[in-house]
Parts: sequence; structure tokens; C-alpha cells
Amino acid sequence: MTTVSRMILTAAMALAAINTSAQEKTTQQRLVEHVYYFASDSLRGRKAGSPDAAKAAEYIRDEYESSGMKPYFSDWFMPFSRDGKDFRNVVGVIEGADPILRNEYIVLGAHYDHLGVKDGEIYNGADDNASGSAALIEIARSLANDRESLKRSVIIAALDAEELGLYGSYALADTLHKKGINIRLMMSIDMVGWLREGKTLKLEGVSTIRNGKRILESEAAAINIDIAPKNFEKSIMTATDTEGFAGLGIPTLAVSTGLKSPYHKPEDDAELIDYEGLEKVSEYIGDVTRQFATDSDFGPSGRLSFKHRSRKPVGIDIGPVCGFDSDMLRYKGTRFTMDGRNGVMAGADARISLGMISIHTQGTIGMENYYILDDNDIYGKGTRLSQTVVKVPAELVIGMKRNGTARSGLGVGAYWSEVLSERMSGDCSHTTEKNPWGITASYTARLYNLTVGIRYDWQMNGFFVEEAAPKAVKRNFAFQLGWRF
Repeated sequence: MTTVSRMILTAAMALAAINTSAQEKTTQQRLVEHVYYFASDSLRGRKAGSPDAAKAAEYIRDEYESSGMKPYFSDWFMPFSRDGKDFRNVVGVIEGADPILRNEYIVLGAHYDHLGVKDGEIYNGADDNASGSAALIEIARSLANDRESLKRSVIIAALDAEELGLYGSYALADTLHKKGINIRLMMSIDMVGWLREGKTLKLEGVSTIRNGKRILESEAAAINIDIAPKNFEKSIMTATDTEGFAGLGIPTLAVSTGLKSPYHKPEDDAELIDYEGLEKVSEYIGDVTRQFATDSDFGPSGRLSFKHRSRKPVGIDIGPVCGFDSDMLRYKGTRFTMDGRNGVMAGADARISLGMISIHTQGTIGMENYYILDDNDIYGKGTRLSQTVVKVPAELVIGMKRNGTARSGLGVGAYWSEVLSERMSGDCSHTTEKNPWGITASYTARLYNLTVGIRYDWQMNGFFVEEAAPKAVKRNFAFQLGWRF
């Protein structure tokens, strides 16, 4: 054997040994490698849109390719822009084997971005969300090995720009929705590295799935993992990558081991992760996904959490509303403008959403307070008039720019009201109109279910009934708080 032949043989044997070693790594060993890479100082916190996040995305792409997945789009990367900045999701697919059910999809998502560097300190984000990104890679590897047993297809999505406002998941949800993709479930895997401290795996959104609790508890018992199933995501102060999908009427599960880790702090490092627990979480999510992807009867329950209903293309929201208003009378042809005192109102609010356009109405009862000219002292402070009024505005609302979980809209329309009772503190020889009507305009901002709005009403018929009475115009400015179910 020549020297060259020996060198070639030695190199081949070394390469084979490396490949064998890679294949013999356990799931837990690979999870450790993934987390330590994502949470390394060299990636400087994976800030969305940065070169460091791009390195993380390329690592994910390489792992997806090695698992045997295919890219869902023409390329592994799904680019998108927000506020003039460029980002990209990494999206693969494991196609189902059933000729019919393969056109239905389960989406598994985990964001890979974090906070970057602040004040010279690196926020490595080991739990948030290197843990979820690592789990997603290994779940994909496991499912790809079992692709022949899957009836439905599974989309595996590493999501960018979650920390900036769920931008990556919103972009993916909107893209798939526009393509008419039949998504049966979206599962977000976020902060799953502290099972030992958290004790249980939290699953929020169980009631959005038909027989969801039974299925999830059965799979948990099979591998002896403690779960804490919750019917819906409830907190208005937190948001996950499920939101963009849930708002379109898609069942969702938010998966997490809780908030025990030092998330959003520089101390969230790789050595603190419970890797044994992370392996068990990955195994459980993989088993649950297989069940969802193979059960022909799996489907939505038709129920959504209150906080997720607002993005449905067509939907009805109702809820209570309250507030206070300021009332004013302006006398035509004179210099008199009578400023009133603040009043209060409360009632119900309803909105029919048709994409970016909504039909909005209210039914409120309130106390409105005015000063009107006193017949005996026109230069005095005036006569105080208090009215109990039922008011029903109806308007067309145009949605404005949405920023993550917040949205706002401008409305214009008309209102009708009825005066139920009134009380005067002085003399007035004129009769007030008992059915005022006019035009209305509003601006409403919404964060999850909480709404804050301002409304301006301008009465079009006269404030007084008699022809000989002064020509007064009533104006009303209101500040409102509401809650939409």
C-alpha cells in the first residue's frame, strides 16, 4: 500500500468515526450542544435582525437539513420586514403520509431571538428561548424519523423578532392564512428549560382542542411527566407566539416550564438549564404531536380565549363600558358658550369585525350635566340642568396600524338618545328636546381585551323644542374604558 493510499484510508476512517460519533450522541447530548451554542457569548444575545441572530438562524437551518426535513417555502428562510428592519423565520415541513390528511397541518414554533447586549452585558437567553429552539430541533429530528406514521403534515418554525412584538409568528400566521393553509393546531414552545424548578409543564389553551385535556393527560401519563393543563391563555400582561394564530380562530397550545428562571436577565445562562427535564419535555411534545398528526378525529373545539378573539377575520366582541363626559351648550348667533360639569356613563359595547373594518355600537345610560341661560339672569352662571340619558351610537370603524398586541381605530357615525328624566336648579321657560340625535366620532385603542377611547358627539336637532327658544347646540366629549369578551 502506497503512502498516498494509506493517507486516503486514514482520512476515510477518521471521517467515518466522526459520523458514527455524531450518530451515537444521545438526544440530551445534542440538546446540551444546541443550548450552549445559542446561549454562547459569541452570539451576543441573538438580537433580532442582527448578524448574531443570523448565525443562529443558519445553525437552525443546518440542523433542520440534517434531520431530513424539507424547507416549507422555496428556501429555508422566510424573510419579512417590520418598521424598516429585515428579519427571517426558518421554516421546514415534515409531510404527512395520508393522501387527504397531509393537507392539514400542525405548526410547532419556537422563537430564537433574544435581547442582545444592554449596558455592556450579554443577555444570552438560555431558557428564553435557547431551550425552546433546541427542543424544536430535536422534536423535528424525531418526527422526521417517523414521517411514515404521520397522517397530517407538521410545519417546524423557528421564529424571529418575538421579543420585539411577536413579529415572526404574526408574519408566518398571516402568510399561511393568505395561502389558505388548513392549520389544525399551533403550538408555541417557549422557555422549557426549568422543569426541575417549575415542577410541571404548563400547557395553556387546552380547551381550544376537542378532548384536549384527555389527550394531553394520556400522553403525559405514558412517559411520567407532570403537566398543568389550563383551559386558555388568560393574562393580558403576557404574550406568546400563539397569538397571531389564535386570533385567526386556530387552536393553540402555549408550552412552558414557567417563570422560575432568570429570564430577561444576564444570568439566564446555559449551565442553569435542566437538560434531563428538557429531554423529557421534548419527548412529550413529540409524542403529543404524533397523536395530533395521526388521529383522524383530532380537531378544534370551537372555543378561543377572550384575549385571542380580536384578530379573527370576522367576529363579534361584546363587553361592558364606562366613563365620564364633559358637556357644553353653544348658542348660535351669540357669544354664549355654556360649559357643563362632568357626567358619568356606563353600559354595553359591541363590535362586528370584518377584517380592518368594524361596525361598532353601544348602549349606555348616563348622567349629563349642563348650564343653560337663566331667563331671569342671562349674565349669571346659568341654570344647572341634569339629565338621565340613554344613548345609542352606531359607527363604522377603520382599523389603524397594529403593533404587536395593540391595535387602534377611528370611527364615524351617528347617535340617537332619549332623555329619561331631568332636573333644573333654576328657571327656564323652554322645553328641552327629549330625543336628541346627531353625529359621532371616536378613537379607540385596544390592548388585548382592554379598550380606551374618546368620543365626540354633536347634536344635530335643537336642544330646545320651541321655535322661539334660543338656538342651542349640544356637544359632548367622553372618555371611555371598556372590556371586550
